[in-house]
Amino acid sequence: MDIKKGADQRVAVKKGQLKKDQLKKEESGEIWREFLRLGLIALTVIVFCFGALVYGVYFAGWQNSLVDAVASGLPLPIASIEGNKMIYLNDYSLNSKAIKRFLESKDAASGDQKFDFGSEDGLKKLSIIKKNILSELIENKIIRILAEEKGINFSLDQAKEIGDQILNREGKKEENVSSMRMLYGWQRDDFAQRVVLPLLYREKLEEVIKEKGYLDLDTKAKVEDIKKQLAAGEDFARLAEKFSDSPSKSSGGLLPAFSVEESPFPELKTVFSWPVGKIGDPFETDEGWHFVKLEKKNEENGVAKIEIRHILLMKKPFAEWLEDQKKEFSVKIFLPEYYWHQKMGRVYFKDDSLNEFEVKFNRAYYEEKAEELNLMMRVEENNK
Repeated sequence: MDIKKGADQRVAVKKGQLKKDQLKKEESGEIWREFLRLGLIALTVIVFCFGALVYGVYFAGWQNSLVDAVASGLPLPIASIEGNKMIYLNDYSLNSKAIKRFLESKDAASGDQKFDFGSEDGLKKLSIIKKNILSELIENKIIRILAEEKGINFSLDQAKEIGDQILNREGKKEENVSSMRMLYGWQRDDFAQRVVLPLLYREKLEEVIKEKGYLDLDTKAKVEDIKKQLAAGEDFARLAEKFSDSPSKSSGGLLPAFSVEESPFPELKTVFSWPVGKIGDPFETDEGWHFVKLEKKNEENGVAKIEIRHILLMKKPFAEWLEDQKKEFSVKIFLPEYYWHQKMGRVYFKDDSLNEFEVKFNRAYYEEKAEELNLMMRVEENNK
C-alpha cells in the first residue's frame, strides 16, 4: 500500500508539474502574441507616418518644422545628379532658414519691408529665395564633381581652418561669430561647410580651368580663323564688324587717336614704331585676344598720336563655361515645385506665374541697384 501510494503521489506531482509547464507555455505564447501584435501596430504606424511624410515632401510640398526635424536625422534626397550624387532636404531647409533669417534681420535693422514674408508678395519672394538655394546646392555639387575629376579635393578641416581665418579678420573673431549666429543662426562649422568649402572648390576649379586653357578653346579657334582671313587679304574693318567683342566693332574697330601715355594696353606702345597699314600678330591679355592694325599717325600740339583698328576676341568667363557644363549633367529634382530644364541647365518653377514674378522681381532689383549707382555717381560729381 505504501509503495502504491508513493507511486500515485509521484504521478500526481508529475501531472501537476506538466500542468504548470503547460500554463507557462500558454502564458509565454500569449506574451509573444501580444508583443507581435504591438510590434505590428507600431510598424503600421511607422509605415503610415513615413508614407505620409514621403507624400507630403515629394507630392504635396510640405515644408514645416516637423519635416525639418525628420530631415535633420533622416537623409531625404530632394535632387540627384547623374543618378548617384544627392542633394538632401536638410541642407536645403537649413540654408533657406538662414537666408530668410538674414533678410528679416536686415529689414528689421533698416526699417524696410522688402521681405515681409507674411504678405502674398513676400511668400512669392520666399519661394524665389528657396529656388535659388536649390539651384546653388545643385551648382555646388556639380562644381565638386568637376573638381574631383581633375584631382581637386578639400577636407572639412581645411575649410574650418580657412573659415577661422576669415572670421578672425581684424582680430574680431568672437564679434564676427556672434554676428553670424545672430544674422544666420550659424555656428563655426556651419560657415565652414556651407560657405567656405563650396567656395574653395569653385576658386580652385576656376584656377585650373584657366591654367589648362579650357576658357580659350573657342576663342583660339576664332583667332586662327581671323589670321587665315587676314593672310588671304580680307578687309580688317569688315572682320572687326563681324567678329570683335569690343564696342568699336560698329566703326570697323576704329579707336580714337591716342598718345603713348594714353595707350589702352601696354602692348600698344610698340605700335608707335610701326609703318602705317601694318597688322601685328595677335596678342593675349586677361581680357582676351587682340588684333591691331595701324591706321594713321599724326601729331597734336607736338604730341605723337596714332589711330588703330582693333579686334577683341574675349575669353569665355568661368561663369559662362560653368553654365555650359551644367547642361551636360543629368539632374532630377524630386520636390514638386520645381523642374530641371536640361537645355538651359537651370531650375525653374512648375508654376509659370512664379517664373514670371521672378523675372519682374529680378528686373526691379537690378533697376534699384542701377539707381543707387547713379545716385552715388551724382553725389561724387557734386562733391568735386
